[in-house]
Amino acid sequence: MRGKRRRLTFFDTTLHRGVVKLPDLFHGYARFSVYAAIMSGLKTILLCMLGLAPLGADALANDPLRTFATCAGRFSATMEHQWLMSDPASDRTKARRAAMLALVEATMAPDQGRTVLAWRIEAKQAHAVLLTRSTFNHDASDAAWALQRAETHLARCTGLLLS
Repeated sequence: MRGKRRRLTFFDTTLHRGVVKLPDLFHGYARFSVYAAIMSGLKTILLCMLGLAPLGADALANDPLRTFATCAGRFSATMEHQWLMSDPASDRTKARRAAMLALVEATMAPDQGRTVLAWRIEAKQAHAVLLTRSTFNHDASDAAWALQRAETHLARCTGLLLS
């Protein structure tokens, strides 16, 4: 392969002289050292294992928009998980998600759309990891921990709504 560059597909990676070549949508290739790629993966796993920090009263007081956006993301992940598992509670979750989105829209400035969407997606992904971990896990204690963590997050978000 020396001297020739081949175009990588989205999922291709090549290891050459201790450097991992990953496709980059903007520049053709991105180069990362193997160490950096491993450390990045470990950070991602660690963050997913820890889950999101619990929402407290101080989080709502500091930034209610971020709190509402985070909860909307969590409700979205729960609703999709319930659809996957054919859970009839998905209609109730859908209504709670709609109420939380109304709070997001009421507190959001017009120029904050991208930031709010990023918060929602981040929370949705983290909550989906917890739900997947609680459902499809071979370790019963780890699955119970993930389920308890996901339920705690949802209970705090539900507490913000007037039922």
